[in-house]
Formats: sequence, C-alpha cells, structure tokens
Amino acid sequence: MLPELQPLLQGSTSGAPVRDQDVVRLECRMVPPRHRRAGTIVLPCTAAARVGFLLELSVRHAAVDIVDRGWCRDCPAGAPAAEAAPDASEGAATLPHPARAVVETASAWMEALEGATRIRLRHEPLDPSLRPARLPPAEDPGPVLDRRRFFQHAIERPAGRHASPQPMGSHGRAAHPASSRRPSAERARQHRALVALAERSGTPVPTEFFPALRPGGECCDARMCEALCPTRALTAVDGGQQAWLRFDPAACIACGACVRACPQGALTLQPHGGSSEVQVLFEHRRALCPSCGETYTPTSGEPGLCPGCQKTQRFIDDARRQLFGAMP
Repeated sequence: MLPELQPLLQGSTSGAPVRDQDVVRLECRMVPPRHRRAGTIVLPCTAAARVGFLLELSVRHAAVDIVDRGWCRDCPAGAPAAEAAPDASEGAATLPHPARAVVETASAWMEALEGATRIRLRHEPLDPSLRPARLPPAEDPGPVLDRRRFFQHAIERPAGRHASPQPMGSHGRAAHPASSRRPSAERARQHRALVALAERSGTPVPTEFFPALRPGGECCDARMCEALCPTRALTAVDGGQQAWLRFDPAACIACGACVRACPQGALTLQPHGGSSEVQVLFEHRRALCPSCGETYTPTSGEPGLCPGCQKTQRFIDDARRQLFGAMP
C-alpha cells in the first residue's frame, strides 16, 4: 500500500481542538515540495481522498482545502478531469476535478451542521513545466516488504482457489449469512465523523446521510434482499412464530442491490432523506414444516409444507406419474 493511503483507510475523529484559522491543505505528490505549504497532507493523487477522510479532517480543522494545480487534465498518473476555473470570491474550483464528487457529497452533509467546516477545492495553478514526468517516490516509503514475507503472503492467500460465492443456498437461506458479512468501513467512518461534528454543533446528524428504504408491496419473505445486502443493513430476525425484516440506515450504502433482488418489487429506495432509527419493514407469521422441521412463511391459507419440501414433493409426484401413470 502507498504510505499516503494509510490515513485514507484508517483514521480517528480525535485530535486537537478546532481553531478558527486552522486550515489543512491536501496536495498531489506531483507538486514539488518547495511549492507546498508547511503541514500540507500529500496524497499520491487528490482523487484518492474519500468522503470519510475529509469528514475526519473536518473534526480537527476549521477548513479543508484540496488544492488544484491545474495539472489533472493531462496527468498520466491520475484521473482525467477538465481544468478547473477560479471563482473570483473564494478562489475555489468551479469546473470538473477528480475530487469534485467527493467534495460535493461531504459538503452536502455539512450544510445542515451549524458552523461546519468548509470543504472546498482551491484553484492555485502552477506552471505545467514544473510537473515531473513520473510520480515521485514518497518521502516516507514506509516498511519494505521483503521476498520472504511476499511469498509467505502469496501462499497464505492464493488467488483463484476459492469457489464462486452463491448468493442463496438451496434451501432459501443466504449462502453468506448476515453474521459473516461486515458493515462498510468507509460508511462507519463517515458516521463517526458526522456524529462528532453534530455533537460539536448541537444538531442531529443530517438526514441527507441516511438512505430511506420503504416497503412498497407485499413481501414474500424469500430473503433475497438480505442475502445480497453487502453491509448487513438488512437483517431477518426469526422469533419462532414471527419474523421481522429490519433495516439499519446507518449501515446502508444505498447500492440498490436489495431493490433489484426483490422478486415481488416490494422495496423502494431513496439515497437521501431517511431516518437514523432502525426500522422494521415487514413482519411475517412463521410456521413449522412437518417434513423437514424448518420454519417458513406460509404464502396463503393454512400452513403445510415449506417451499423446498413442496418442490421436492412435486418432483416425486411427477416421477411417479411417469413411471406408473396417473394415480387414483
């Protein structure tokens, strides 16, 4: 891992108290050191900045500036983007930049917080002739991975030896149950930073941060949505004679996999404007299958066999008819 990427993936909301004039700047490693200000955070590419990283910086600083030197358009190492134009009042970039979408997302959440840190793009062009032909090495290269550790890592985690995961098991349960899935580390990082900022300003976490997942039809309790949810935002809870489908907005990344997976089209998703509370979307009556002993949700009428046993029974009946003809 590039050493500059470590703080982008792991961070903390703790730090020194915020000062009104405390501004932190983020610059590309392409910029020569003599043209950077003291205390600047150097990234291999400013497009590598994540929303959670910017929000954590906002907890510790009064302003976060991503400096645009006007080199992104033709940079061989970074994401292509149109050269940003300066704004007369703020000196901020107004045209596309690799980090623009990240800055806009973070700024949209910060608008609801009183006295929130400013996160902005600043256009401070440099002569393109100063840009090196290749990405310079990091000033602190970090620990060296020797050959022994490299091959040991390759043996412990070989590529191509694992079977392709199946989203659903043969009996209708998730092949990867919710207990084996993990929440998004980036999403949790964003939430921690917003909670810290909200406590400082005395306001709740902005509703723009929370997706809204609403029931829009009849749920068949097939649990495809839970099986395909990558972050455990959706969990099915069995309580014996009843079952519930719970939704945690703080863990949801609004990927829409649950909406696409639902065979009944019973879910609708809005990426923003939800609630922070864990919600119960559906509640179902459960029954015990007399054949296999599994609990299931009866579709209509009195409980009988579960869907898996019904399917097995149909196969048996079809095979019997083919062998012996119609049964009386």
